[in-house]
Amino acid sequence: MTFFRRLLGVFKQIPLLVAGAQQLFGAGTGPIKADFVSSQVADLIGVIEAVANKDIMDEKAFMEGIDMVREGVVRCLKASVMYQKPQTQ
Repeated sequence: MTFFRRLLGVFKQIPLLVAGAQQLFGAGTGPIKADFVSSQVADLIGVIEAVANKDIMDEKAFMEGIDMVREGVVRCLKASVMYQKPQTQ
């Protein structure tokens, strides 16, 4: 399996990490949840680098991209039905 395919596998896990962070830390803890997800993704990327014997050349830019993916997932989840607050009458 190539480095790219493994990386895509990590991207598939980001929604699960975001949802898990929401359950673990609750509402109103955005920065804590963001740090949690980013550190988990960084750990997964480190494992991929070791297994694939490849290095990320610009780690800062790479992690900025990962943070953009995480933010996109959070926006999608917030717009979905599962994060909508029930309407009170």
